Amino acid sequence: METILLRPHHGLCIRFFEGKGYSGEFIRHMAQLISGLKDSTEICITVGCDSVCGKCPNFNGIRCDSEERVLGFDRRVMEFTGISDKQRLTYQQLQRKIEDGIFAPNRFGQVCGDCAWGEICHKNSTKASY
Repeated sequence: METILLRPHHGLCIRFFEGKGYSGEFIRHMAQLISGLKDSTEICITVGCDSVCGKCPNFNGIRCDSEERVLGFDRRVMEFTGISDKQRLTYQQLQRKIEDGIFAPNRFGQVCGDCAWGEICHKNSTKASY
């Protein structure tokens, strides 16, 4: 079974993805990644570029051009969910931690409030339950 590398905040991005993104290539890549996720898919948390980043135009081949900002998203997700860098868990476990640590206590705005894609996520956050 393949292990998916995932930044902590990308657990939220995947949850709200609706076919919009930085480019057609990025959208196709994200949709393909999501379509392969099952509850039992093994996820390895990484604070750095992951399986989503490869087709993002903000990825310069080494790191994200917005690295400082996205590290803030990652840190807040880790703080609220208790997950850590290099931790392995299933996709279902990750989503449960996001539900319990971010959505149930209404912390979503604290994590991603200043994200450029926030409008999409926030309008869908009322449907956020896993």
